[in-house]
Amino acid sequence: MYIKDDWCAIRYTVKIRNLDTGKEVNQNTMEFVKFKDNDGDIGVRVVECWALSDSPLC
Repeated sequence: MYIKDDWCAIRYTVKIRNLDTGKEVNQNTMEFVKFKDNDGDIGVRVVECWALSDSPLC
């Protein structure tokens, strides 16, 4: 995870299995998130987010 100002980039890998065929795919994903500070003790919230993956779903 990389954080700069109000942006965050998250890289992760998930394993997806098609329950009908048993085929498995490892999917590498890069997600970008923009945060906005909430007033008070609530913390922050996501105001914009998108992700890119290198493999299609099963």
